[in-house]
Amino acid sequence: MKHLVKVLVLHNNEIVVIEQFRRSLNRRTIELPGGNLNPGEDVVSAAKRELREETGLVCGTLIGLGEYLNTNGTIKVNFFFTKDILEEREQQLDEDEDILVQRHSVAEAFQYVHTGKWEDVRLAMSLYIARSKRLL
Repeated sequence: MKHLVKVLVLHNNEIVVIEQFRRSLNRRTIELPGGNLNPGEDVVSAAKRELREETGLVCGTLIGLGEYLNTNGTIKVNFFFTKDILEEREQQLDEDEDILVQRHSVAEAFQYVHTGKWEDVRLAMSLYIARSKRLL
């Protein structure tokens, strides 16, 4: 089973998302920072690493939003929330990554999900879970 992490960030009252090209869709998408676990890596370390690599943001405390499976059970995703940003650095992207960082108000984020401008289910789900936990 593939294991992923995703991080919903609230920094300076803005939601931080990434824009990247997805070959399978042949277009750019808006998503949460995140990615695969390295061998032997725990989910919290992976979430912090992926956030730092893709956005340049170094975070302290992560709050778990839950662990969920995709429909056929081949992917497990651990979702986290943070507003504890300790430092802003340069991105540390792999050679094949072309990731742009975007920041949007919380109201814009929910509007983009409602209108379908942001199509990623993991992003939408994280926003609603964070709101239900009164984190947003």
